[in-house]
Amino acid sequence: MERSRKVKVKILRGKVFQEYTVEAEEGMSVMDLLERIYDELDNTLAFFRHEACHQEACGKCLVKVNGRVCLACGREVKEDELCLEPYNDRVIRDLVCEVR
Repeated sequence: MERSRKVKVKILRGKVFQEYTVEAEEGMSVMDLLERIYDELDNTLAFFRHEACHQEACGKCLVKVNGRVCLACGREVKEDELCLEPYNDRVIRDLVCEVR
């Protein structure tokens, strides 16, 4: 039986943080969490995702999680609160950044 818990997620969107409360299962990645937010709470959220993601290979899903840059598809959600920000200052929209 999968254990689930509520996770509070703050996402920097432009110059303001938007907060979401999301149901997270054990073993869920930050990418899974972003997909759940998009599918169930806010389909205006922009973040990088594609069919081959979850393999930690392309590096395009970089995001800053609680101040540390990581791949969203490879970073497991272990905390009850997350702060997500773009990984660089060349933001296209929300968590999507121009690659340097």
